[in-house]
Amino acid sequence: MNRSIAGFPRRYLPLLALGLVGILVVGIDALRIAEALPIETPPPRSRWILMIAASLLQPTLALLVSAAFGAMLAHRFGLVSVIATGGGWDTFKSSLLVSFGAGILAGGAFIALDRLLFSDLMPEFFIGARQLVRSPVDSLLIGMFYGGITEEIMMRWGLMTSIVFLLSWLRRWTDARPGTVSELPSAFIFWSSICIAALVFALAHIPSAAAIAPLTEIVIARVVIMNTIAGVIFGWLFWRYTLESAMVAHDALHVVFFAAAIGGPA
Repeated sequence: MNRSIAGFPRRYLPLLALGLVGILVVGIDALRIAEALPIETPPPRSRWILMIAASLLQPTLALLVSAAFGAMLAHRFGLVSVIATGGGWDTFKSSLLVSFGAGILAGGAFIALDRLLFSDLMPEFFIGARQLVRSPVDSLLIGMFYGGITEEIMMRWGLMTSIVFLLSWLRRWTDARPGTVSELPSAFIFWSSICIAALVFALAHIPSAAAIAPLTEIVIARVVIMNTIAGVIFGWLFWRYTLESAMVAHDALHVVFFAAAIGGPA
């Protein structure tokens, strides 16, 4: 199934622009936090902006590359983005109930795990997290725009698609089969790509956890377990439906976290 219905710029630029919105939301929130710090002689706003822009350079470069890889490769393997190609609307609409449900169920399960298990095992982490967050609304906006959109472009559209390509190429190379890597891979290749990308997604969250509290075995285990499970769900939705289906589930997850946050601490 080849969905190459648009040129590279059409498949690349819309998702890139959307991903940059998520990075901009993070930058604006970081600037607000920086300017609210209790510093006697704070630096001028221009210096804060430069410092924050420098800190966002790495995710911006990752977004540029990921959006490009997805635009080059995804359509070869039947992986669809409605925004990038303009097609797949029926598939996306048919996935909404599944996507919302998956995100809500995963969010509820993670909150239950935190309150029943992890809050007693790592209380300093949750204390630090509450102190770091300015408001649940800020967390929701970052979660939905950066997490639900920018991260999905990086991890599913870019990384997962690239892994599918690499595993498909390796399979053809080991089988000594001629031709280009463009046919639909096996379910094993898709599942392997989903799981690898999910693990990378989870490991990428460890530095954020380290900014909240010292990294202990239980903190790392929580970050890896929860984010890997979430990444597998998002990857499956991308494979079976569309990239936007994964975005919806990721956003629904953060809506549940927001509801739990305004409902009171664990």
